[in-house]
Amino acid sequence: MGSGVGNSPPHASGMNLFAALDAEWAALATTAQAAQHVAGWCVREPALAGSTPMELVVAVVADRRWGRADPRLTALVRLAADDLAARAVLQCVLPGLRAEPMYCRRHHWSLADPADDLADVTAELVGAAWEAIRARAGTTLADPENTLVRAATEKLRTRRRAEARTRARTVPLVGMAVAGQVDVDDARSAAERVMVTLVDAVRAETVTARQADLLYNVRVARISGREAGRRYGMTPGQVFHALSVAETALQRASA
Repeated sequence: MGSGVGNSPPHASGMNLFAALDAEWAALATTAQAAQHVAGWCVREPALAGSTPMELVVAVVADRRWGRADPRLTALVRLAADDLAARAVLQCVLPGLRAEPMYCRRHHWSLADPADDLADVTAELVGAAWEAIRARAGTTLADPENTLVRAATEKLRTRRRAEARTRARTVPLVGMAVAGQVDVDDARSAAERVMVTLVDAVRAETVTARQADLLYNVRVARISGREAGRRYGMTPGQVFHALSVAETALQRASA
């Protein structure tokens, strides 16, 4: 992409995600390409005239009032089909997003998996916000920050609840074996039973070898979402989505 932003949600590892996003924006917003983008935006959205990308975001954040639409942020959302405009919107709503991961963790609903942690929640929330911004490109929002933050939080809530329901229905596969609800007095442990089940599922083409490997490592070996993301080249959100898809396939096959 011309702006250097691309179509994937911006992300960084660990608990310093917000600081990494701030640093990334500082680099993006001061390029000559960014200045060219703003010149084009101003033709379509006069509310954005007279500012560099960095000045624009700083002004929006400084003037933010919950429940009040900022015409500059509203204009940026309308332009969010443009990569840099979408990234500017994300930067503007970061203050509203910062408190959400702790809220999610405190109220437990987002921690559908014991391997989850605050860094995973934060990464998924930022990814969900990016998707919400892209989905609303070209629209006029009455209260952009509130709308986007709430949409991201609700998307994460819905995703986690769906994953929890899928795990609850997956019998007699990973969930029961790990929870100790199978007879392990014979020659094979619960983990071995899961391994055999997954091997059979791969042979039957119910899941792929990669899906089986991911399932075993997260559900049995208990590696974290972050570690799984590093191993498989995915974001934490993609990890849990892949688990949900694979577990749904196993559940359907066992029905």
